[in-house]
Amino acid sequence: MGEGVERRERHGNSPRSEPQKCAGHTDDTDVSAYRRSWLCPTEGDFARTMETYAATHRARIGIVGGAVVLVAAFAPRIGWWPFVLSLVIGVQLLILDRRMPRARRPEWWLAASYTLACASIAVGVAMTGGAESPMLPMFGIPMLLLANRFRRHVTMVGLAGALAMMLIAASVAHSAALVRDPTMAICTAVLMVGIIVLTLPQYEVELGLRTEGHADALTGLLNRSSLDQGFTDACAAAAVHGRPVSLVLFDLDDFKSVNDRHGHDAGDRVLCHVADVIARHARAGDQVYRLGGEEIGVVLSGAGIDESMAMAQRQREAVAAEAVAGVRVTMSGGVASRPAADARWGDLYRAADQALLRAKADGRDRLYAEAAGPGAQAQAVGA
Repeated sequence: MGEGVERRERHGNSPRSEPQKCAGHTDDTDVSAYRRSWLCPTEGDFARTMETYAATHRARIGIVGGAVVLVAAFAPRIGWWPFVLSLVIGVQLLILDRRMPRARRPEWWLAASYTLACASIAVGVAMTGGAESPMLPMFGIPMLLLANRFRRHVTMVGLAGALAMMLIAASVAHSAALVRDPTMAICTAVLMVGIIVLTLPQYEVELGLRTEGHADALTGLLNRSSLDQGFTDACAAAAVHGRPVSLVLFDLDDFKSVNDRHGHDAGDRVLCHVADVIARHARAGDQVYRLGGEEIGVVLSGAGIDESMAMAQRQREAVAAEAVAGVRVTMSGGVASRPAADARWGDLYRAADQALLRAKADGRDRLYAEAAGPGAQAQAVGA
């Protein structure tokens, strides 16, 4: 347990050169290139937009791929043009992925991608029956990402534009059908507005935590000043569905030697990189905190032990697989979970910390979890 004491000592302020700000870094876009724009009026907006783009990469591929397969299956009934248009959407997403790392204004590329997706769906709707088109509900797909990427004023403009495209597509060639039975168009509009209304508050809450002094100056992760409100929100969201809330604690193994051998500048770069990897491999909506020194905590609302262990293992393996500044590091982790209605930060932290200390004592570079009940068998994953 001696390393646990050493770990806590290292959590204090250590001598460092001028901190490097790496808030919101991803492999795709450097937030240091931020320039104020109408789409992203603050650096926090820009960081949140870029992080959401990176975090939803697999989801975008899955959703668009599923839509292409679905449209292809119905092509004999609705024609092949909608299939071609769905391929256009897929191709433009591939182009977007290639352009984002080099784009000077990546947020405008995202906005253009959203507009093109809505326009392609609108053309498909107009060509497959207008107000009676089975493609109308597909307008919900771009809505899922809009409110997670931009502020309210941008989201409202995007929603208004999409609604206008939907209504024009439903009426331009089949106005009589829209007047006769507007049910599908009304339901689609309600779906679009509902998705925005339900999703936008999450963006605003997280953006509020990033601002108002709630972001760590070095890594850009949330800091302890935002923990009380963030943990309360996570518990409340999980309790609505009767789900647990979990905590993953990570601590870099032998991080002191990195500073001793390579200097504090290299240590800062390594810590920024690790924070970025953990954030990129977290679920959308997870709260990632720098709790002190090289200790990072992830609060997972609605996730139990098994799901939290699986995510934490992916994060641990990703950190071990990537080197930065010529330095490769490993980390140990502890996981704990409690029913959301009964969760208390102190209790959950102590449980995860005990699991973390055991992982350290048993050889480092591994992940331990304490089950939710006293005396339950712990789970272990690692080297």
